[in-house]
Amino acid sequence: MAQAAPNIGLTGPSSIRDWLDFREAGRVRLFCGKVEIGQGILTALAQIASASLGVNVERMSVTSGDTRISPNEGYTGSSMSVEVSGIAILRAALSARRILLQEAARVLNAGLDSLTVSDGAILCDGQPTGVDYWRLAQTADLSAAVDETVNWFDSAIGAPIGASIPRIDLAQKLTGGAFIHDIELPGMLHGRVLRPPSFSAHLVSLDEARITGSVPGSRIFQDGNFVGIVAETEYAAVRALERARAFVEWTEEDCLPPIDNWAQYLMRQSSIDIETERGERDVSGASRKFEATYSKPPIAHASMAPSCGLAQFEGGKLTVWNSTQGVFNLRSAIAQALALNPDDVVVIHTHSAGCYGHNGAEDAAMDAALLARAFSPRPVRVQWTREDELTWAPFGTPMAVALRAGLTEDGRIADWSADIWSGTHVKRPGFLPGLVDFIAMDHVEQRIPLSDPRGIPFAFVGSDRNADPPYEIAHARIARHHLPDLQFRCSSLRALGGFANVFATECFMDELAEAAGLDPVDFRLRHLTDSRACRVIEVAAGLAQWRKQEPAGTGQAMGMAFARYKGTAAYMAVVADVEVDEAVRVKSLIGAVDAGLIINPDGVLNQIEGGAVQAASWTLMEEVLFNSRAVTSNTWATYPIFKFTDVPRLHFEIVGGRENDPLGVGEAAQGPTAAAIGNAVARALGVRIRHLPMTREQILRAVS
Repeated sequence: MAQAAPNIGLTGPSSIRDWLDFREAGRVRLFCGKVEIGQGILTALAQIASASLGVNVERMSVTSGDTRISPNEGYTGSSMSVEVSGIAILRAALSARRILLQEAARVLNAGLDSLTVSDGAILCDGQPTGVDYWRLAQTADLSAAVDETVNWFDSAIGAPIGASIPRIDLAQKLTGGAFIHDIELPGMLHGRVLRPPSFSAHLVSLDEARITGSVPGSRIFQDGNFVGIVAETEYAAVRALERARAFVEWTEEDCLPPIDNWAQYLMRQSSIDIETERGERDVSGASRKFEATYSKPPIAHASMAPSCGLAQFEGGKLTVWNSTQGVFNLRSAIAQALALNPDDVVVIHTHSAGCYGHNGAEDAAMDAALLARAFSPRPVRVQWTREDELTWAPFGTPMAVALRAGLTEDGRIADWSADIWSGTHVKRPGFLPGLVDFIAMDHVEQRIPLSDPRGIPFAFVGSDRNADPPYEIAHARIARHHLPDLQFRCSSLRALGGFANVFATECFMDELAEAAGLDPVDFRLRHLTDSRACRVIEVAAGLAQWRKQEPAGTGQAMGMAFARYKGTAAYMAVVADVEVDEAVRVKSLIGAVDAGLIINPDGVLNQIEGGAVQAASWTLMEEVLFNSRAVTSNTWATYPIFKFTDVPRLHFEIVGGRENDPLGVGEAAQGPTAAAIGNAVARALGVRIRHLPMTREQILRAVS
């Protein structure tokens, strides 16, 4: 049932020149459509190109996410950059190598079999020839099409693939020159947007004169409920925003229902339903029946650096700098919103503090575009506030998962049923043609409302991720209930539906193991035939020194969970060791991951460790809170995330060999970490908490 979202790979055929450039002597410039959002992808892709070409990685420079020169590879997402862009770059680099060697054979009048490459230099029978790639590129036909038939192991894969080389993006970030927040263009104005105080608010009056009069040089652009402010300095823009809040009047009304139980709330909503089955249902041997319901609340991205956008409108052309994960999609959405020809819009990816999913970045870009057009030709930089980010950026949707299963007398699962209630996981600008989806355009007078999730292809709403359990079960029924009418904005957040689905599945597996009188590790292994899945579980249990027959209710315990993300990406097993009294303290997270051929081991471990820490924060702390009108969790005090003092001891090992294709790892740790913590807490307390987050209040409610 696992399916990838559209707009992930290359949109059409390509030539070598779309990917590689040899015009600078001694350097190879690599173009790619995937962008760096903290996952180390540019380093890994440079390693692939380096190994395939036969040049040292130090010679590689990477240009990514620039609509003027990058190939259109859609979105950077779904943990597919190495799988999709990596193979494209491998093919382009091997195609270039073949054509350059053919040109060398012509120039040197030598047999092709006698030629080899050493750091871009051509050797003939092992001896230097004085000819190199950069000379050959002047006459070779690099406009030739990339050979799309080449696969990962059709040629020798050597250094630097498999090496933990330093990240190529870190030096600039550490010296303060990489992030969009740091860019300052000549004549740039600093912008802020005065957001409505609630979802239903409408602007009644705005005293522009009193605002601009108290902050010299400030100016205001108003269009419907959209109020943008620009000033000559950052400090002046902040002051003008504060003054605007004092001289504005809104009307508001209640628009949100009271919610104290997300599972009950979601299960009462109207839904669009789809049901799938595998296997033949025969419950005659399932003598014991079990059921349980799990849920997660809406979760904020809570990016450490609030979103930022920069734009300049000059001579009918718009240039936008932004940390979007889809530069071409953002270009098309902005062009549609402003009635511009897409060829007159340039979008350039610029680093931010990282975001796996759809935070406020694209909205900040649209804010900047509106203000840049209003105050043309001066560039405008729009900085969101922390309140903006925690209130107006899309959330990861709440989900509820109701599971039922039947066990045979010998402790095997004979039947499995899942009902999943979920809002949309995909409302990105330009995700599909015609989708704009900017908060600003929903607030202007001539509104372009946020899209109706009913129009999004059902297979890609995200709730299908890991909905079908990975275990050998004779019959499984999966019913997804898509909720298009949630009163708040939801979109992509790291792991999409995989987080809640794995949490529910793996917690239920522990409940079934207990009912069968079996150890949770043994119970999983007896339901698996995939040797790679078994291995990560066995390695994780060994690393953690798994404690079988651990007594429940002692306040301290281990928990185990496993998943193969999406059913197609990396295999991941996690063991959590926790202590519980009035709150949960995660002492350690230990695990194993099999991601096939590893390009950069340190990059893989960074993703697994970061994902595990983030998942632990989601599991124990994070929940978007509302009153009847608006989000109330709009500060770090009301939306807490893990602090450094909360981070457990981490130890993860990479298993598996180089004989399998690379698999995505960016979202592999999320679900297993949450479920491992959930299972450990259940054993420590002797009572299971099925609804996230596992806060002090949840613990007290469970034990009482």
